[in-house]
Amino acid sequence: MVVQQYKSGDVYKAEWNEPTTPQMDGLFMSNRAFTFLLEDEVVAIMGFSEMWKGCGVVYMLVSDEVRGHGLELAKEVRKALKIAVAFYNSRKVYALVDDRYDKFKRWIDLFGFVPEYVMKKAGLEGQDMIGYSQEYEVVGTDYHNKED
Repeated sequence: MVVQQYKSGDVYKAEWNEPTTPQMDGLFMSNRAFTFLLEDEVVAIMGFSEMWKGCGVVYMLVSDEVRGHGLELAKEVRKALKIAVAFYNSRKVYALVDDRYDKFKRWIDLFGFVPEYVMKKAGLEGQDMIGYSQEYEVVGTDYHNKED
């Protein structure tokens, strides 16, 4: 798997499980974002935005084309998340997960995120979104998950 900095238009190079909007390209371009490729095909994109000093939000799109490579993707996402957390010196990171997809809930659990709140009807299609969070200790450019 190859991981590279997100380039404009990467969001249009795959079929996603989630609905996307034209604004997503700008969102990924304006923040710390990574594109994950298998055999030169985009299979996932992860973005990270600073909400305010010490607090960030991570968001991700994953294609079905990643099947059979989940552990490899998880390993690379973990590395990218470390980079983003250290870059922004974040002590807490949030992520929203579509309540309709148990596989995405299991995925975010892999990274130690815990459910914290529900945003009723906040999704693009009016679905509930579950707010997950993860706390970190950041020292200089190194990061430590509080669970470590």
